[in-house]
Amino acid sequence: MPDQVKGEINTSADADAAKQSPAPPLPPAVEVPNNGEGGNDKPQCRYIEKPKKNKSNVRKNIEVGCAVALVLITSFYTYYARKQAHSSETAANAARDAVKVASNTLGETQRSNIRQEKLADDNRASSEAESEKAIRATQDAMRLDQRAWVAAASISGVPELDKPFIIRVTAKNTGKTFAKQFKMAVVVSRVVTPNKIPNFGAELENADHQSVSLLPPNGEYTSTNPITGDPSAPFPKNPTQDDLDRMKAGGIQFFVFGRMEYSDIFHKAHWSTFCFDLTQQAAWELCSEHNDADDN
Repeated sequence: MPDQVKGEINTSADADAAKQSPAPPLPPAVEVPNNGEGGNDKPQCRYIEKPKKNKSNVRKNIEVGCAVALVLITSFYTYYARKQAHSSETAANAARDAVKVASNTLGETQRSNIRQEKLADDNRASSEAESEKAIRATQDAMRLDQRAWVAAASISGVPELDKPFIIRVTAKNTGKTFAKQFKMAVVVSRVVTPNKIPNFGAELENADHQSVSLLPPNGEYTSTNPITGDPSAPFPKNPTQDDLDRMKAGGIQFFVFGRMEYSDIFHKAHWSTFCFDLTQQAAWELCSEHNDADDN
């Protein structure tokens, strides 16, 4: 029984030995001469062991290599990072410049748009004003061409021996349309003071107005004004030869003046005044004053 157990143990040990890797080969043997020790002259073999590597040096070399690699990697990363930072800064500056240029361009565009809008408004206002002015000018030209024009056209009547002294003033509408609400006041003034003229305004205020409703184009209206035998005036309605001689000598003057008022078909009011004086040669001529008309 013990032998059986022993055999099993040996068998197990052999199996375990077979499973293990073979032992490394021994270094080559080197023959060395006998150094005289012992009585055997045969050469003896000695095994020369290879020098073992210094693990401390290897570790240091690895550490130095790792340090160098780390320095290189760090340097490359730092260079790359700095380059990236420079590129980013350049890009940021370019973007900032672009934003500034865009802002300036936008501001200039806005200012240009404002100027263009103001110019357009000014041109539009100027065009509207010119158009309105042209329309008014056209309307005024048409109205002036078509309106009524009334003025004193003629005066007649001179003193004659032993005949009634009657003065006639004729008003005429030379326009192309009717003169509405026409009226006229006429004053015959006798002046005995040489070179004296009448007080036109005061005397017209007290004058009677002769009126007609309409005065057609080319129509005439004649005012008849006989000289009255007013005792305050040194001239009778039927003058004698002495009266005529006194008038020719300048001892008495006759003025005929008046005012006409009317409106045209465009509802514009108008007026005109007139004045004639009788010369010593018994002829009527225009006075130097009181001949005027409105500007409407």
